[in-house]
Amino acid sequence: MLRWTWVGAAFLIMNLALGTAPAQEAKPGQVGGTLFQPNGREAPHTLLLIRNTVTRISLQDRTDKHGRFRIKKVPPGEYQVESLFNGITYRYTATVKVRPGELTLLCLQMRNKDQVLFQREGRCEPEPAFLIWPWVVGGGVIGGGVVVYLATKEEASPTRP
Repeated sequence: MLRWTWVGAAFLIMNLALGTAPAQEAKPGQVGGTLFQPNGREAPHTLLLIRNTVTRISLQDRTDKHGRFRIKKVPPGEYQVESLFNGITYRYTATVKVRPGELTLLCLQMRNKDQVLFQREGRCEPEPAFLIWPWVVGGGVIGGGVVVYLATKEEASPTRP
């Protein structure tokens, strides 16, 4: 009888060591990045929503004052992305894949003509709204400054009738 107890204990230990324990769920990922307005500047306090293409579960976040967002505890899968800015819904036409335990980074900009979000090319930084040039007298900076406004492409070349 004692012999069978040892055999049973050995069998149990082998099963646990070989991984026959219950499988754990996949570790959730994250979706984060920066959202930009059509003019290239950050989209502050904008609602961003992701929706799983299979389960239709939605998660959302609101961008900070610099247009940055991060949605945590996102189950792995493929997602559709939407944003709501000034009463207009913008949609990202591609699906975003979230992998277990990873951060999926997005750099999206809104386009007015067709209300889509597109992946911004190059660096994911906002275009400067203005520069401050310090006053220089005799090789030394004396404070103050001149604020120079840099017009966007649309403002610099308005459409003509």
